[in-house]
Amino acid sequence: MNKVVIAIVIVAVAGLGFFQLMKERELAGAEDEQGIVAYKSGVNGTVMVGPTCPVVQYPPTGECDDKPLSTRVIIYRKSDLGRPYVTLESDKQGKFSASLPPGEYVISAGGKTMPSCPQTPVTVGPSEYVTIVIECDSGIR
Repeated sequence: MNKVVIAIVIVAVAGLGFFQLMKERELAGAEDEQGIVAYKSGVNGTVMVGPTCPVVQYPPTGECDDKPLSTRVIIYRKSDLGRPYVTLESDKQGKFSASLPPGEYVISAGGKTMPSCPQTPVTVGPSEYVTIVIECDSGIR
């Protein structure tokens, strides 16, 4: 009798996992050439750093405007801040993009030294890409 109950529980748990997988695949788009399924949702971002000059120029010349930052970007699920969900690099223009399933995330940029970049919370809805700008502090005063 106990073996039957255990078997039923195992089948039920496996079934729930299968339905969760199917739900995530439904939210996803088509597979790419490597067989990786891309979600129809995610985040597009830009990492910027400033100030870039020790004193404010008046009138502004544009030379001291914030600049794009090529750096490491780590995306965490809000429910699991101890384990990176996605790690990538922003390009020379500071741009990055990640396909993500709908949910709540925290995005971290930079390293352990300057510039200092704030953690940025993001909520990704189904079938949408959220656009963010991460403003990092260069430490220049």
